[in-house]
Amino acid sequence: VAYYSSKKNLMTQDVAGEAAKHFTGVQIQCAQCHDHPYEENWHVADFNGVAAFFWPLRVNRNGKAQPRLGVVSDRKGKPVPFKDVEKKIKSSTPDQLPTLLKSARFQAPKYLEGAEAGIKDARNWRSGWAKWVVSKDNTQTQRYLANRFWSFLFGMGLQNPVDDFNSFNEPSHPELLKLLAADLRDHDYDIKRLYRAVLKSRTWQLSSDEVKGAELWHFANHPVRQLSPEQFFAALLNVQSAAQRGRAVKSGGGNPYTKMRRQAEGKDPRTKDKKIEYDLDSIKKLEAIYATGSEEWFVRRSASRNFASYTEDDEMIEADAFSLTIDQALLLMNGKETNFLSDWSRGSVLDTVVSAHKDDAARIEQLYLIVLSRRPTAIETKRMLDYAKESKGSEGAWEDILFSLLVSSEFSTNH
Repeated sequence: VAYYSSKKNLMTQDVAGEAAKHFTGVQIQCAQCHDHPYEENWHVADFNGVAAFFWPLRVNRNGKAQPRLGVVSDRKGKPVPFKDVEKKIKSSTPDQLPTLLKSARFQAPKYLEGAEAGIKDARNWRSGWAKWVVSKDNTQTQRYLANRFWSFLFGMGLQNPVDDFNSFNEPSHPELLKLLAADLRDHDYDIKRLYRAVLKSRTWQLSSDEVKGAELWHFANHPVRQLSPEQFFAALLNVQSAAQRGRAVKSGGGNPYTKMRRQAEGKDPRTKDKKIEYDLDSIKKLEAIYATGSEEWFVRRSASRNFASYTEDDEMIEADAFSLTIDQALLLMNGKETNFLSDWSRGSVLDTVVSAHKDDAARIEQLYLIVLSRRPTAIETKRMLDYAKESKGSEGAWEDILFSLLVSSEFSTNH
């Protein structure tokens, strides 16, 4: 939903490709321009059939609706790819356009498996797509969702990539995927039920200790995986002291709806002379709701959103997890959240730990427990003690020690 609402000038064909990808796990984008080079079942006509669900409509005075756009066919009646049509229109002279547009026709919406929707009223086309997505006859969405939720828990799906089901991409455990999909369908897409089943399984409860000779797709041990952006910043939040959390909230600028209300009431000098219409009642309601949120929610919301924006794929879709690309690694090492946490200030984590423990070894152990939830090994303790001694126990040395733990791969992974 965020993707569609955030995009301006979103083309129908973009919506069609994304809808197929994110609701069924099938990528038909290639068929927008040409018949799919590998999948015999995906043709330009199939893509146009899905795109037809999302055509913008024109409602006539008699109340009847029809698509604003059509599908252009060549002389043999074969649909012409969108990009070719765009090139043709741009290169056509005004007197050539009427002839070109005569070849346009309305494409009846078709489901992914090829069956026509049979919905006469164009106003119901999109709702028809939505009903098909969750229908019990649509086994593809069931398999896709079961695989997607499995990947949320294990960091990888039973079939990978999770959003690219095709004839060349077979699941590692087809019987299990089929069983989970059928159970999801038979219980009205009860996600909690699916999670309970997986979380109670022996597979989920295995340790992350390495199993000799096992591949990742065997699920012979619990896979070590990167935290999602939300999980990562929840972990950062748990490291924060109460004083740091309060400062983070204040640095966020306060309630955004308070600023909006002041603008609406004409109390903001930057906007009081501008003619802008506001729904003041709605703004006040949102301001009140926002004010009831906890400090933790404010910090987590802004921080996770900031990091998630660095995990977008080439189609600008925010990813579910991150793998520390160059941008993400730089943000982690140089970002304000990490530096803010490792800073020695009044009431900070370092201030609390150093004040509570006079022995350097005890301080190091406490920092490991706070950040990594384990005690340091003898080698790790010696390394940290040597560094603190070389730096003469300065504030900077302890900041470096905490910083090194925060940017470690162990902190950003789920074991």
